[in-house]
Amino acid sequence: MQEHNKASAWFNDLYEKHKDNHENIPWARQAVNPLLQSYLEDKAQTHKGKALVVGCGLGDDAHALELAGYEVVAIDVSEVALEIAKKRSVGSSIKYEKQDIFDMPQKYDEYFDFVFEGLNYTVSA
Repeated sequence: MQEHNKASAWFNDLYEKHKDNHENIPWARQAVNPLLQSYLEDKAQTHKGKALVVGCGLGDDAHALELAGYEVVAIDVSEVALEIAKKRSVGSSIKYEKQDIFDMPQKYDEYFDFVFEGLNYTVSA
């Protein structure tokens, strides 16, 4: 098993263990990343186009991007995380996909206008 696949299994197990109590998921703020929120509140920025959220977890950042005007694809290696995010964003048009960032489909080459990975506070536009 490749090392990043082992990590994927670990994430899925953690989400499964805490799917009913998200407070025990260390990185799950259950709120928008403060740096992303600041960026989205900047009126000088145009918030439209296609956005990717890497490691979307519970979906808070994906939801904020959608509300700001982006068409959002949110990926995570954990199927359980994606199930939780979908339940938390009923009625949303966010596309949630089980996807490893190290094995992205070719259809996404040069596809996104904005990429956000919130665990390491990385933003690229």
